[in-house]
Amino acid sequence: MHFHCRFPILLALMAVLAVALVTPRQAHADETLRMAISDWPPYVETTAPSQGLAIEIVRTALDRIGYDMALADEPWSRTLEGASIGVYDALAAAWYNAQRAGNFLFSQPYLINEIKFIKRRGDPFQFRSIDDLRGRVVGIVKDYAYDDRFDQARGLTRFVNNHVLENLLLMLQGQVDVTLDDERVLRYEIDQYMSNSRDAFEILPEPFSRRGLCFAMNRQHPKAREIIKAFDAEIREMQADGTFRQILGKYGN
Repeated sequence: MHFHCRFPILLALMAVLAVALVTPRQAHADETLRMAISDWPPYVETTAPSQGLAIEIVRTALDRIGYDMALADEPWSRTLEGASIGVYDALAAAWYNAQRAGNFLFSQPYLINEIKFIKRRGDPFQFRSIDDLRGRVVGIVKDYAYDDRFDQARGLTRFVNNHVLENLLLMLQGQVDVTLDDERVLRYEIDQYMSNSRDAFEILPEPFSRRGLCFAMNRQHPKAREIIKAFDAEIREMQADGTFRQILGKYGN
């Protein structure tokens, strides 16, 4: 008699426990984050199966906390603008700066980009301080967040393009003196598209700066803080369980 009376209560308690123990993946199983991506290989490769190192890391972390990614292919300027105004929910791979922080909540960096200058081989240019750029034509990419030193430097000419490859080609033609980008990006672009001219370039050994590559949520998203906190925790878990190292290994790191 007592068993039959308690059985419905027991079932109810089990149901409550099951809800309490639901995994983050189950809790958010139907939630999708809208993002745009623009080519920045090897970090972002819109036509590659994995879509690049950064995208694979971010997708894996989000998947493990129960979020899908719906990706659109856009130029970087439109990617940044769209995410700023809420057309997209997040940026998968972005550098922090104060201006962007007005629109986005940033994760902790999940990769470090070493930003280096590249010049034509034989050019005596060396970078020791920002003053070494005076009188130089420097190729830059539109809407990149280099750093305050570079953005505020005077006495140089900035040649703005949409892609680092354009700057490299202009350098070969003598229209640009130097350009700068992440070392992995520079080497990838030269190997893939300018391998016959590989010996014409020289990457300076010392980084101009080191930038943390972050995942960023639009501040207006109702779960922005929750998602960033969960993302950071999941990256730490991926580093601890070997998943992060396994992904890096696919890209020769």
